Amino acid sequence: NLDKFEWLDQKTAEILIKASYWRAVVNNLNKFKRIDYNEIANSLIKTRYWRSLAENLDKFKGLDHKVIANKLINTEEWESVANNLDKFEWLDHNEIANKLIKAGKWESVAENLDKFEWLDHNEIANKLIKAGRWESLANNLDKFEWLDHNQIANKLIETEYWRAVAENLDKFEWLDQKTAEILIK
Repeated sequence: NLDKFEWLDQKTAEILIKASYWRAVVNNLNKFKRIDYNEIANSLIKTRYWRSLAENLDKFKGLDHKVIANKLINTEEWESVANNLDKFEWLDHNEIANKLIKAGKWESVAENLDKFEWLDHNEIANKLIKAGRWESLANNLDKFEWLDHNQIANKLIETEYWRAVAENLDKFEWLDQKTAEILIK
């Protein structure tokens, strides 16, 4: 219960983090005086409390969000970045999406597509199909904007992923009769 203490400092924060009281530190960052937010962020990363850092990034003043995102990605904590992308400022979302895709984290991109700004959804959909990640596309089709659902359905059918269309039929909008006939066969 840190409410009862005054003059909490950097050393106290680091001791608490090492003793697994990271949540108390993160939830009470404003109670600490003369604190180096970069050091606290690095302590959270070193002690593997990545998710807490990403979820509370807005409480850390003066951090370089690109550096933090890259540290998290380099420690293979892709989901923390993707799930909290809206909390990171000044990131190149295309660069982050490409890093996640290159690492095979297709589902993280597809599930969080609505948080990525300035991505070409059609390009991502085609990459998913080409990589055989049809489930990621079909399961998250509602997050893809400006896609021609007929075209996507036909590409999936052409690449023998017709089951993805059939199992997610409710997510495909405005399918034409030709596509319906192919699925019936």
